Amino acid sequence: FSDGIHGVGPTAALRAIRRHGSLDKYLSTLPPPEFLKYPFDFKRILKARDLLHKPEVRDYDENEIDWSGEIDEDGLIRFLVKEKGFSASRVREGIKVLKKTRQDPPDMKIEDFFPSVPLKK
Repeated sequence: FSDGIHGVGPTAALRAIRRHGSLDKYLSTLPPPEFLKYPFDFKRILKARDLLHKPEVRDYDENEIDWSGEIDEDGLIRFLVKEKGFSASRVREGIKVLKKTRQDPPDMKIEDFFPSVPLKK
């Protein structure tokens, strides 16, 4: 996440990037962050841009998921909260919902109410 540049909202940023042709060219026109009243973190802005252009993805084959076992709550909390910066309370609440969902019986299908009957010709 990047706090952005004070005084530059989405509309002004888009206009400036269109005028200069790229984010890098626009940022090069700004004074160095230390000379601004509200300095911005240049590295965080570039990191956010890189994350959008080159997201961390893995091949499907590497991520075999086994849905039949129990939820590894500690592992899930460690990954989402410690590594990815999610809110611990929201993750715990999500785990409660996930556990409840797994305990509930599956929804009935229309075929359960009206079984199919072969057509007579």
